[in-house]
Amino acid sequence: MSPALDNAVVTFNAAGFKHLVRKHKKRPHGEQAERLAMLHYAPIIVADPNASVLYRKVIRHDQRIVQYWALDKIIDGKKLRVVIRQVGKGAKHFYSIMRRGTKNPA
Repeated sequence: MSPALDNAVVTFNAAGFKHLVRKHKKRPHGEQAERLAMLHYAPIIVADPNASVLYRKVIRHDQRIVQYWALDKIIDGKKLRVVIRQVGKGAKHFYSIMRRGTKNPA
């Protein structure tokens, strides 16, 4: 559950893992390794009620609504961002983790 998202349940599934490895095409190995090394921080950030939250809503070409929440937190001196995604009325799920300010969420 994520207190920062009104105690919504956030699942960790294959969609998020695949996005860490690929984004339209395979990510460079160094970027994959960095994201995978930060992965253990994701549940900590999701569970933190004090994480800073940004929200974005996108209407896709097929008219489905995709919502993104970016949760920002500094841990061990690192500025990190976890992205949560919800497609349509589906479950909210972990989608990505990155150093804050290095990439757009999603």
